[in-house]
Amino acid sequence: MKTWNPNRQNSWKTVFAVLLALCVLPGVALATGTSAGERIQNQATATYVDANLNAQTAQSNIATVEVGQVYSATLAEDRSLYAASGQSVNFSHVLANTGNGEDTYTIALAQGISGGDDLDFDNLAVYIDQNGDGVATAGETLITNGGGTGTVTLQADTQLDLVVLAKLPTSTPGQTAGATLTVTPTSGTVDDLTAGNGVDTLDGTNEDLATVTDNAVLNVNKSSTYNDQGTDSIVDDTVTFVVTITNTGPVAAYDVEIQDALDLTVFDVTDVTDIVINATEGDYEDTAADPAEGTANTDTINGFDPIAVNDADNDSTTGDFGVRGHDDVLNADETISFTYTVPVIATLPAGTLLRNSVNIRGDKNDDGDDDDAGENVTSNITTQIVPQVYGVTVTDTGVNGAAGVNDGGDDDSLPNDTQQVNTAASGEQVLFKNIITNNGNGTDTFELTAVNGNFPAGTVFSFWQADGTTALLDTNDDGAVDTGPMAAGEVKTIMIKAQLPAGAYDGDGSNAGSFTATVAATSAGDATTFDDATEELLTITAPMVDLSNEAAVGASTPDGNPLTNEDAYPVVGSESPTTTYDAAPGVAVNIPLTIQNDSGVPDSFQLTAGGSWNGAVLGGMPTGWSYVFKSTAGNTITTTPAVSAGGSYSFYLKVTVPSTAVYALADYSSDFDGDATVETIDGSSPADGDGDYPIFIRVVSTNTGASDIKLDAIDVTDSEKVTLQANQTGQIQPGGSIAYPHTLRNDGNTVEAFTLSAVNSLSASGWGNNILVDTTGDGSGNKPFSTLAITDSVFYTDAAGAYVSQVFGQTVANSLVFAPGEKLAISVLEFAPSSAPDGTLDILTITATYNAGASKVVNIDQTTVIQGQIRLSKTVAVDAACNGVADEAFAVEAASKANPEECVSWRLVVTNEGTAAADDVVIYDTVPAFSDYVPGSLLSGAGDFGTTANPGASLIAHTDADDAEARADGYNAKVVGDSITFELGTIASGASVTLQFQTKVQ
Repeated sequence: MKTWNPNRQNSWKTVFAVLLALCVLPGVALATGTSAGERIQNQATATYVDANLNAQTAQSNIATVEVGQVYSATLAEDRSLYAASGQSVNFSHVLANTGNGEDTYTIALAQGISGGDDLDFDNLAVYIDQNGDGVATAGETLITNGGGTGTVTLQADTQLDLVVLAKLPTSTPGQTAGATLTVTPTSGTVDDLTAGNGVDTLDGTNEDLATVTDNAVLNVNKSSTYNDQGTDSIVDDTVTFVVTITNTGPVAAYDVEIQDALDLTVFDVTDVTDIVINATEGDYEDTAADPAEGTANTDTINGFDPIAVNDADNDSTTGDFGVRGHDDVLNADETISFTYTVPVIATLPAGTLLRNSVNIRGDKNDDGDDDDAGENVTSNITTQIVPQVYGVTVTDTGVNGAAGVNDGGDDDSLPNDTQQVNTAASGEQVLFKNIITNNGNGTDTFELTAVNGNFPAGTVFSFWQADGTTALLDTNDDGAVDTGPMAAGEVKTIMIKAQLPAGAYDGDGSNAGSFTATVAATSAGDATTFDDATEELLTITAPMVDLSNEAAVGASTPDGNPLTNEDAYPVVGSESPTTTYDAAPGVAVNIPLTIQNDSGVPDSFQLTAGGSWNGAVLGGMPTGWSYVFKSTAGNTITTTPAVSAGGSYSFYLKVTVPSTAVYALADYSSDFDGDATVETIDGSSPADGDGDYPIFIRVVSTNTGASDIKLDAIDVTDSEKVTLQANQTGQIQPGGSIAYPHTLRNDGNTVEAFTLSAVNSLSASGWGNNILVDTTGDGSGNKPFSTLAITDSVFYTDAAGAYVSQVFGQTVANSLVFAPGEKLAISVLEFAPSSAPDGTLDILTITATYNAGASKVVNIDQTTVIQGQIRLSKTVAVDAACNGVADEAFAVEAASKANPEECVSWRLVVTNEGTAAADDVVIYDTVPAFSDYVPGSLLSGAGDFGTTANPGASLIAHTDADDAEARADGYNAKVVGDSITFELGTIASGASVTLQFQTKVQ
């Protein structure tokens, strides 16, 4: 038995440094850029003040661009080894997909290498190394034999261990045999990670060389297992390594040194006790000559210890950790192995690569040194990946409580998972803020849902950025609104808006107060990981309005008190008019009136008058009598414009007394209270003894149902995955129409038959709609779905992107049938009656029903009647060169795909379609997910440039700074973080403004 030479320790310095370089590889994701197929979406929001000084909000449609695929891959690396004649050898390689999408690779294996060799292998094959130990073992998947090809498919950011198995023929020492592994991707090249691309200097190839020897042949292989403790973190997770060393030569090897260094940037080893030796196999022989090298005493099987205070790499710095051992004699065909376990650093992010290899040195030719070729051997590199752990919390803000102020603050000011608003008015939009935290160890997206507990039926919940100006979108295209990608540990505040239905309030017979809903955030990566918080509204105040003969608020006799009902009508049976007017037959009487809106939201009111009131029904005017309501400007009105919360509106009632004497009695009596008894009113002061004509005047809210009535008198008065995009809001003029574009997509893996329907919440008031589909092929909806006949061809987009048609009802009666990946563009045309009062809100529910009626998807469009009507139209185009010049016409969905590092131009056309100017117009936009803003790309200009690719000098550049820009048109713009704002001031009726900015795909 030979004794180890302590002088050899110096020779480990360089070797150990190389070993550390192999082990200490950066734990980063393999792929670069946003994933291929991601749909980047953008939507803008506008706020402005209409002609009646009411604050209004409008949203654009959603514009979309799809990320294209970038192909990239690596192959590691050329290998060489020594082997005995007739021996089978293993060459390990690693193929990694570093692109941004799935790719398929063709793998070929051929005899010979570029530098030349002496022999061909008897057998040649390449396998998937499923256990990552660098050795082809029974049961592992064969890709191809020598001379053939095979294919493998890898997802983005994944790698595959390969092993070439070759058998040497009968040969003599010094002869060589080589093989070339070639990997060809779908597109692009595979980068050979061998220094200088190896001997052949080519990408996409690795060359393997075996040299025949009659000395000892040292082989070392390493495998690993990640031990997941199954908790909600990687605390206490470990990796177990198995190292196997064999001598496959015909003679013994001597003084075999084992060095297994650990990467302390990923393994949590600070003391020798952190390394647990699980088992050893084989006959380790060591002497007591140098116990620092390993365990002393001959014939022990644990002849290696963790390196504790050792200076393993001779750099005069202690603290290198790992496993080291020694075997004096490793006989021919002998195998030794050991197993050990080390902890993983608990704060590593998901996807971190845990790479490790082991190095051995030995005297294979019994010449007393270990410096000859083949005496320094490094194992395969074993790789484990830190798994993603998912976690999320949703909490209330616990701050900024202010009773009676609806601003998103938490009115109980307590961190108790309940975001509380103490009061809101019927029909008001209630604001809640929640805080979402990604508690996982990797980037995640959280799907947002709101489940109504006991909020009034018809309450609509929506999700917004924290400032409430930009809606959250569906960034991962699964049909649900989400947070967008959030990094590990990221905290994000969102706003939830609850639009209360008009007329619902505490004590209305259906609602009893203390309203709650549950908002949940669910991990897109693990649907079992979620958290929720409660949104609570304590009180919804009843809608109120006060009708009186008083002057408007702010005049000499104001009311201004929502708790006081001026000129209140008493209980039926004790009627007394507020004011009595004297009028001769044939004369018109003007009754001055004022409405005070004592609710918390803008409202408009229908005006009626009659000659009787039984507490529920307003009767008609007496025979021959007529009336009309007039504004203070003298215009005939039937409904007030929108009256701001707490505001007033003055007008008058013009009552015309008939000239026929029989209809204009000097002494009038009637059953004007519905009690089947004829009564007489004498409202004159002093009483004159004759009966007066009662004039009942009633106002009713068009939104909330709030009402008031008063009495004056005249003496002689609405595996499946289907999405429907997207909810929208808009404005309309009385008697006008508005078209909402929607897209029905079949994103599942089943063929579905669809029917479409839409219902207006105000259908009883004359509102209507048509769902238009394209039957001509010109890209525009022209025929209502409800009127389609079996002979009609309906155009849609198939999975390949072609615009094609199908015959309605041919496959399934009264239905359109779509295969996976197909989509239908529809235009929902909504009509308002000419009598629709200003401020009326109609909720249009669009439903696509499928799965034989068992399933459905719904969009909700909210339309408000206004005189100053802003319409927003968002489009997108790709600018691959990022030179500010679009490569194509702008469209709602970009015609081209945008690759990572390419640019996308977003355009918004703002049009005032109303009859009055819109003032203080502000546009809020945001940089979409997976994108970065391109500095200096803000543009604007007067006019509608529609889909024109490049309108040239018509669009003028803005600075990005928050400053006053000296432009003749007065437009200002700024970029703050990911928020983009355009300040446009006043837009005249019929005028348009075009806005534009650019982003770069990450």
